[in-house]
Parts: sequence; structure tokens; C-alpha cells
Amino acid sequence: MISSNACNLRKGDRRSDVDDLWEYARTVLGGMGEYENHIVFASTPITSGPNMPDIFIYNVNESTSAMATKQAAFMKSDAARMLGKHFRATLDCSNSLWIGQPVVTND
Repeated sequence: MISSNACNLRKGDRRSDVDDLWEYARTVLGGMGEYENHIVFASTPITSGPNMPDIFIYNVNESTSAMATKQAAFMKSDAARMLGKHFRATLDCSNSLWIGQPVVTND
């Protein structure tokens, strides 16, 4: 299960604010066992334009049940809720969910 986010920086925020957000996220989520071995990938568009998001964020989960477990733990944690507040203050995102399959196996 992959959550895809297309995000724009909030007015007045800079790329350095996103770097601060990532560091805060590593600290908060790193302290939650449910997020051990969790994969988040972020990329910036190669080209920019007035209708192009500033950043894309992909959040990878093993399954829908794993995603639900992580979300439940997130909602119970005061630190994680503050991370969500920091995230929303820095980025304005649109979200969609995808189901993915490995293309290359570990064999």
C-alpha cells in the first residue's frame, strides 16, 4: 500500500523548512516501534511550473493492515500529533492511495 502525496510549501516557507520537518519526523517516528523499517521517499519535480507541486512524498506500507496499525499508533502519540501539526503548517498536500507489487524480487 503506497500513499502518494503531491505537496506545495505553505506561503513563506522555504526548502530549509522541509529539511527541518524531515529531521523532526525522523526523531518522532524513529521512537515509535510501529515505524521500524518504514519507507518514505520524497522527490522534487525535474521541471517546475505554476501548477506543479513542490515535492512528492511516497509512504510505503507492507499492507493495509500494517498501514492501519501505524496510523492507530500515530493517533495515540502526542509527539506524532505534533508532527502532523508541523507537517500541515509546512506543506499543503493532496493524497491518494495505490496498491503496489514488487517488480524485482530479493532472490
